[in-house]
Amino acid sequence: MNIQTRSERIVGITITVALMMFAVWLVWPFVRIDRSIYAQGNIIGYRLALGLTIMIIFIGKSMFDALAPQGLARPVSNTRGILLIVFSLILTGFVVYVVAQATVLFLKTSAQEQQQQQIINLP
Repeated sequence: MNIQTRSERIVGITITVALMMFAVWLVWPFVRIDRSIYAQGNIIGYRLALGLTIMIIFIGKSMFDALAPQGLARPVSNTRGILLIVFSLILTGFVVYVVAQATVLFLKTSAQEQQQQQIINLP
């Protein structure tokens, strides 16, 4: 392995880790939902959409890296393939959890809004 390939690999890993940390930061309010995020509904919604998009792209990238290059380019070791698949499954579980948390938040706020509308419309 020459110096250029090693430096390119380090840059690639650094960018990947930075993007994953950014995506986790974007969806972090949905890991622990509290009253403070209710007031920031639009901003949190955009953060959720962007964070989930980045995570779903990483799931696809990981699965492609694990499964596609087997016969196309350089072979991928079994250990690396298994680790990429496990990483994809963990990331998928996290995405499902965050989507469930966002759904619960949406249902709670819509129920509260309906109750407030009913109280306002009482004769």
